[in-house]
Amino acid sequence: MRFKKIVRQELYLSWPVILTALKVILRGKVIEGDKIKEFEDRFAHYLGVKYALSLPSGRMALYVSLKALKLHQGSEIIIPSFNVPEVVSAVIWAGMYPKFVDINPTTYNISPELIEEKISEKTGAILLTHLYGQPAQIDKILRIAKRYGVRIIEDAAQALGATYQGKKVGLFGEIAYFSFGVVKNLNCLGGGMAVTNQRGLYEEMKNIIQNYRPPSPLKVVRNLLSAIVIRISTSPFIFSTMVYPALAIANKIKRGIVDEVFNEDLSELTLKEPPAYYQVRFTNLQAAMGIEQLKILDYNNEKRRRHGELLNTLLKDHKGVTIPYVIPDVESTYLNYVITLKDRERIMDRLFTKGIDVTKGFLIDCSAHQLFKDYQTDSPHAQLVSQQGFYLPIYPSLKDEDIHYIAKILKEVI
Repeated sequence: MRFKKIVRQELYLSWPVILTALKVILRGKVIEGDKIKEFEDRFAHYLGVKYALSLPSGRMALYVSLKALKLHQGSEIIIPSFNVPEVVSAVIWAGMYPKFVDINPTTYNISPELIEEKISEKTGAILLTHLYGQPAQIDKILRIAKRYGVRIIEDAAQALGATYQGKKVGLFGEIAYFSFGVVKNLNCLGGGMAVTNQRGLYEEMKNIIQNYRPPSPLKVVRNLLSAIVIRISTSPFIFSTMVYPALAIANKIKRGIVDEVFNEDLSELTLKEPPAYYQVRFTNLQAAMGIEQLKILDYNNEKRRRHGELLNTLLKDHKGVTIPYVIPDVESTYLNYVITLKDRERIMDRLFTKGIDVTKGFLIDCSAHQLFKDYQTDSPHAQLVSQQGFYLPIYPSLKDEDIHYIAKILKEVI
């Protein structure tokens, strides 16, 4: 039995980042401070855009982006069916109608071939989503948008640092947005960023959020402490000796208990507008953490990319495993490495008994979810990935020997 157990995900929270956050706290600059503008400027420079605006979350970045475009109420927004429910709700909160389009079953991104048949005179925008770190087929989608005069918002929440034909994602739509959740490749304990090259859109977004209230400093600090605890508990030694045995017991009682703990309450997504506690400001402490992580973003992305390519090599010829297909002329960040297997539950259980913690993640076939029954459509590929897909560990601190072990055990249990 291998002593080292492999946790499903690792937080981007190095000790230099933690020390930076603690310094901000000691200076009493948790909420307001000069780090916010500095982070926005550095982020814009990293991407090569003119304007960047920090926001409370990725979903609110989408909400504010839709509002800034001033589309007609009830406009249809084309979005991929395979998604997180929060994205769909942000569209509804903005007064728009989500129009679901199925995905390509090998890239997991929206299928360009299916977009055109969903466009109508009511279509206001296409949400160009780059899922799991891989850019979508941008050229094809841009041509469709231009043909019909439809606007483009880029959902780059999972793809910060990814490139398409040598250009970073976030540069192809009128507005693009990013997410800084705890399991993203830039972790600010939450938050997001909207970027654009149009000053008018930037000023409009600033106007929309000008009355957002500051969050409680105590809550921000508590979020940091919770993240530190998770970071320590998922370190190789602590996870292998303490956390993994506890999870093994919990899994005997109920499989997927960890996912349930971290799942969000979806009941609030039925509201007609964002809850008040969503409408808060991005803080100085979060910005300071973002500045530090931006310095090592490309390095960590490259390590993920190398792990993803190694897994592709090790698994590509194994019968029964569908590995992610990477389209030409892109560099994926491999935020998640997703495979599909018919016997998912059994395989996940067997991997766990061999010391490899895996997860199904939080994306679902939103087009079939009861929460969005008024917008339902048939999306067979999104449904398939929802039922058969799960994530293999791929984070930067893994070593090549860990990747070889994951591939070896996966082949054995299949």
